[in-house]
Amino acid sequence: MNQTRFLEPFQAFSAGPGIIVDDITKASVSCCSQRYGSPDCEKNTLISDTSRSTKLGQLSMQERSLGIHELHGVADVEVETPELLKEKLDETSRIADSFENDDRLTPYRSAIKTNQEYVDRIKLLCLRADYHDCEKAAARLVSFFAFKKAIFGDKKLTREITMDDIETDEKRAIEDGLCQLLPGKDRAGRAVLVADGKMSSETGVDQVCRAIYYVLMAAIRDEEVQKKGIVFVLNMIGQTKFHSDRPSKLASLFSLFPARLAAVHLCYDHSILGVAVNMVAESMNAHYLCRFRSHYGSRMECLFQLMTFGIPKDVWPFNMESDEPDLEAHHRWLKALRAREKKSQVSTAIGESLSTKPSGNGGDVAAPGPMDIVMGRGRHAKTSIGYLRFRDLVEKYRGEYDNSERFEKVVVANIVFRELRRQGCRFVKNTAHGVQVQSDLVAMEKISHAFRNIRLIKTSRRGRKSVARSVAFPKS
Repeated sequence: MNQTRFLEPFQAFSAGPGIIVDDITKASVSCCSQRYGSPDCEKNTLISDTSRSTKLGQLSMQERSLGIHELHGVADVEVETPELLKEKLDETSRIADSFENDDRLTPYRSAIKTNQEYVDRIKLLCLRADYHDCEKAAARLVSFFAFKKAIFGDKKLTREITMDDIETDEKRAIEDGLCQLLPGKDRAGRAVLVADGKMSSETGVDQVCRAIYYVLMAAIRDEEVQKKGIVFVLNMIGQTKFHSDRPSKLASLFSLFPARLAAVHLCYDHSILGVAVNMVAESMNAHYLCRFRSHYGSRMECLFQLMTFGIPKDVWPFNMESDEPDLEAHHRWLKALRAREKKSQVSTAIGESLSTKPSGNGGDVAAPGPMDIVMGRGRHAKTSIGYLRFRDLVEKYRGEYDNSERFEKVVVANIVFRELRRQGCRFVKNTAHGVQVQSDLVAMEKISHAFRNIRLIKTSRRGRKSVARSVAFPKS
C-alpha cells in the first residue's frame, strides 16, 4: 500500500490558483481549446474519447457498473451487520495507525487524544462513503482531519461546526443560496446538493469550501444519506465567469469529506462553456468521471434532463424565468438547523450525551425520501411512494382489522408496520428542528389511527348516500 496516497486529495486542494475564463470571449476559447479541445455542445461531448477511455480503463468492470448504477440511482445498498461494522472499523483504525509519520498525520492523532468518540463517528462515515473499503476509508479519515484543521483550525478539530463558527461573509453566502440541500430526495432516496455556479465564481475557494462543508455535514446526519450518498448539481446557467482551478479543488473537496458522492451533474446554457465542461471532466479521476454528466440547454431543458436521473422537478430551487434562486425552503431548513444546534448546545451544557445516530425516539433526516411517510398535511405527504404503499396496506387489511377484537387489532397494525419497515418506509415529521424519523410507538399509533379514520370515512359516506337516497326517493 502506498503510505502517502492519502495526501493526494489534500495536496490538490492546497494547489495554487488557476486561470480565469472571464466574460468568455473567442480569444479565451481559442487559448483554452489548444489544450481542452473545441466544445461540441450538441453532442454533449466531454473530454476526448482517448482520454476518457484511458481513465475509465483504470476501473474494473464491477467498479464501472457500480458507477453507472449510482449515476442513475439504481445501485444496491450494502447490507450492514453489527459484527461486520465492528470488524471493518477495527481494520480501518489499524490501517490509519500504520501510516508513516508525517506532519499531516498530526491532526488525526491529535483528534484521537482529544475526542475519541468524535473520531469514531467520522470513521463510520468514511467507511460508508468508501463502500466498506478499509484502506480507502483510512485514507479519507486521515485526510479529513488534515483538511478540517486547514480551514477551521485546531480548536474546532473535534467538534461539530455550527453557524456560529462560520464567518459573516460565508454566512451570507449560505443564506443567499451558494449551496442548497433540496427539500426532497431523488427517486433513490439520496440527498441532492445544488450549488449556484454564478455565486461560487464570485466567492473565494476557501469560503466555498467552508460553506459546502457546513451544508454537507448537516446532510449526512441522516443515516440513509450516509449509506446511499449525495447527488451534487452545479448550476452554471447564466454564468460568465469560470475559474479553471475550481473543478479540481471541488473534486478534491468531496474526496476529503466523509460522504459518498454518488453522482455529479453540471448544467450550462452558453455554448462556449463546453470548454469549461472539458476542464471539469479532465480534472476528475476515473471514480468520479463515470458518475459525471453535463447538461446543455435552456433552464427547462436542463431540468428535464435532470429528471431522467431521478431528481424531482417540484423541489428545484431556481426560478424558471430568471434563474434566480428560490430560497424559501432553504431558509426554512437553515432555521430548523440553527434551532437544532442551539438545542444541542444547551444539552451539552447540562451534560447530556449527544449522538448523530437515530435513537429510539427518532433521528434527523436531511429531507423526506420517496419511501418516507410524511405525517401532516401537504402535497408530498399524499403523493410519495411510501404514503401510497401505506394507504394500500391499510386498505388491504381493513376488513381483518374491523372484524378483530381489541388485542387482535394491535396484531394487525403490527403486521402493517413490519411490512412497511420491510419495504424501507419510515414515518417522518417536519418539526421546528427539521425533519425527524418518528419512533416505532408513534408509527403504530399512526397506523391504528389510519384504520379508524378509514372506517369513519366509509361510514360517513354510506350515511350521506343514505340521506341523499331518502331525499331523492322519499317514501310515500
